[in-house]
Amino acid sequence: MTVTSAEQALRVLRREPCDLVIADLRLPGLGGVNLIRRLARRKRAVPAIAITAHGTPALVRQVMGAGAVQCFLKPFRVELLVEGVRQALAREPG
Repeated sequence: MTVTSAEQALRVLRREPCDLVIADLRLPGLGGVNLIRRLARRKRAVPAIAITAHGTPALVRQVMGAGAVQCFLKPFRVELLVEGVRQALAREPG
């Protein structure tokens, strides 16, 4: 499923369960970091992988501190993302 804003993602997740979120950090509205922070605080936390073309070491630390399980800087190899998804889904629920 694809959405175009953090707020839309949160609305969808209220209606439908989700096993994993892959979020660009430059989302309109709340933004990707705040989306990831909210996902991590849910009763049943949803694992999130962050992606960005505008990454800095400080931003990566911020997003990981917000609860992302991984952060990929664009451009990235698809194989690395696939492996990141596998690892995220294999994690124990938090």
